Amino acid sequence: MNAAAACPRPALLARACRLRLTRAAAFALAVAAAASVVFLPALAGGFLSWDDGMWVFDNPHFRGLDWSHLRWMVSSRWFGMYMPLSWLSYAVDHALWGMDPFGYHLTNIVIHCASAAAVFFLALRLLGPGTDGRSGLPAAAFSALLFAVHPLRAESVAWISERRDVLSLFFYVLCVHLYLEAAPQEHRGWRRFIWSFAAFGLSLLSKGMAVTAPVVLLILDFYPLSRLRPAPGALFSPEGLRVLAEKAPFIAAAMVFAVLGWTGQQGVGSTMTFASYGIIQRLAQALYGATFYVEKTLLPLNLSPLYLHPSPNGFSFPYLAKGAVSIALTALFIGLRCRWPAGLAAWALYLAILSPVVGFFPFGPQITADRYSYVSCLPWAILAGAGLMRLLDRGGRIRVRALTAAAALLLVLGGLTWQQTKVWHDSETLWRQALKVQEDHPVAHGNLGVALAQQGRLDEAVGHLRRSVELSPFDAMSRNNLGCTLARLGELEQAARQFREALRLRPSLAEARRNLEKALALPQPGYGPSRKRPDNARKLERLPAGGVKVSSPEVEKK
Repeated sequence: MNAAAACPRPALLARACRLRLTRAAAFALAVAAAASVVFLPALAGGFLSWDDGMWVFDNPHFRGLDWSHLRWMVSSRWFGMYMPLSWLSYAVDHALWGMDPFGYHLTNIVIHCASAAAVFFLALRLLGPGTDGRSGLPAAAFSALLFAVHPLRAESVAWISERRDVLSLFFYVLCVHLYLEAAPQEHRGWRRFIWSFAAFGLSLLSKGMAVTAPVVLLILDFYPLSRLRPAPGALFSPEGLRVLAEKAPFIAAAMVFAVLGWTGQQGVGSTMTFASYGIIQRLAQALYGATFYVEKTLLPLNLSPLYLHPSPNGFSFPYLAKGAVSIALTALFIGLRCRWPAGLAAWALYLAILSPVVGFFPFGPQITADRYSYVSCLPWAILAGAGLMRLLDRGGRIRVRALTAAAALLLVLGGLTWQQTKVWHDSETLWRQALKVQEDHPVAHGNLGVALAQQGRLDEAVGHLRRSVELSPFDAMSRNNLGCTLARLGELEQAARQFREALRLRPSLAEARRNLEKALALPQPGYGPSRKRPDNARKLERLPAGGVKVSSPEVEKK
C-alpha cells in the first residue's frame, strides 16, 4: 500500500516543478512587456549631439563585422573606454539598420527588457516563495518593475551612447544569479563558479564598471548566504580565506579592467589630479552622491542630463547636508544590523556598486549622473520587494491593499518614465530640460546653442553660447563654438576674437586654430547689424558648429 502510494510522487513533484517554472516564466514575460511600454517614446528619438556623435554617428570604426573592424573593437580604448562587446552590439545594429537611430534605440530597449526579466529571477531567488508559497512571484515582479520602470533608468535606456550600461547590467545580474545558485553546492568545487565568472567577463567587456562584482559577491557571502560570520576577522578565518581564494579569478579580472579603465581615462585627460581636486573635495562628492541617488530614487523629479557641482568648496551647505544624511543612514543600518540584516546588506551593496563613480575617482564635470544609478540602485528594488512580500504573507485585506498600492506606485513611476524618455528625443529638448532644472547651467546653454546652430537658428544660438561663455569664461571649447556661430552670421571680427581667446586658454586646440585661419582668410562683408548673409556664405558654412566639451577643473583654474 505504501509502495503504491509512493509511486506517483516523483511524477507529481515534476509536474509541480514545471508548473512553478511556467508561472515564473509568465511573470518574467509580463515584466519585460511592461518595461518595454514605458520606453516606447525612445523609438522616435534620434542621435544626440551629447556623445552620440563621437561614439556612434561620426564613428566609422565599428561599422562592419569583418576582421579589420573586429580587431578595432577588441583593441581600441575609444575615448578611454574599453568595451568590445558593446561595440559588437553596435556593429550588429549597423548590419541590420544602417545608421537609422530607430534600430539602435530598439536594441537598447530589448536589452533593458531582458535585464528586467533577469532581475525578476534574481529577486525570486533572493526572496524565496514566501511563507504561503504565493507571495514570492508578485514580490519579485514588483522588484523587477520597480527597477525597470523607474525614471532614473531613462538616461541609460533612451540614450544610444549608454548601450554599455544596459548590456553590462544584463550579464552582471546573470553573474550574481549564477553565483547564488552555485555557492551552496560545496561538493562541486571550483567548477560551480565557471558560468558565473563567464558572465562576469562578458559584463566587464561591455563596461568596466562591473569591476565591483567581486565585492558584491563577498557581501552576499555574509548575507543572505551566511557562508561567513559577520564578525571581526571573519575574512581571515579558514572559511574566510577559502571564500576569498575562490574569488581570486574575479578579483584578478576586476583589477585588469580597473587598470585599463583608469589609464584609458588618464590618456584622454578625463581624470583629475589630487593637486586640483583634493581629498576633501573627493570625500565631499562621495558623501553627496551616496545620498543623491537615494533621494532621487524616492522622489525622481527634476532629472537632468548633467548635474554640476553645487559649489567649489567641499564644506559648503549642499555637501554638508547630504554628507550628514549619508553618515546618518550608515549609522542607522549598522545599528539595525541584528534586527534587519537585509537593510545593512542593501546599503553595503549600493555603496560597493556605486564606488567607482561616486567621487573618489572623478571623471568629467558632473558630480552625479542618473546613469550611475542603473546598477547601484538595484538592491533598493529588491529590498522593496522583500517589504511587499511581508505584507502579502499576512493575507486578507492587507494583501489586497498592498498589491493595489504597489500597482499604483508602478503606474506613477511608469508615467514619469514615459515623460522622462521624451526628454531624450533630441538635443534641443534635452538641454532645455537641463535649463529648467538649473537656469545658470553653462554646459546646457552651450549645447543648446550648438543644437540651435545646427538647425540654422543662429540668432537664438548666439544668445545661449554667449551665456555659456559668461558662466564658464575659461572653457576654450565654448568660445570656439561661439566663434563658429558668429562667423556663420558674418561677424568675422568678433568670431576671430573668440578663436584667439580659445587658443590663449588652450593652445593645443586645433579646431580653434583652423577656424581662426578660415575667419581671417574670408573677406569682411561690411554689411553692419542687419546680418544679411554675404556672398561668401558657402565658405562660412564650412566652419563647424562643434560640440561643447567642458574643461576639467584644472583647465578652469588656468
